[in-house]
Amino acid sequence: MKKSLLSCAVLLAVWVTPALAAPPFEKLDVNSDKTISQKEAEDWRPLVRVFDQLDKNCDGKLQVIEYGYLLTGKKAPEKCAGKTPSVVKIK
Repeated sequence: MKKSLLSCAVLLAVWVTPALAAPPFEKLDVNSDKTISQKEAEDWRPLVRVFDQLDKNCDGKLQVIEYGYLLTGKKAPEKCAGKTPSVVKIK
């Protein structure tokens, strides 16, 4: 039971703490292309840890709505919503 509570506390800290100190989207979008790339995310280290979980359409960039999931704590759609994973052929 203690281990379970500790796991919940760690997960909560990863999601809530960054949201409280998160910079505005526009500050991280250095090139003003309306997305945050993984390279741009490196300017705010906590975002790097959750980048893949926030990138719901799996395009390697965060749009305003995806970044908003971090800020608001709203439930995001399933990963890669609306996209079919590509198939990798091994030769």
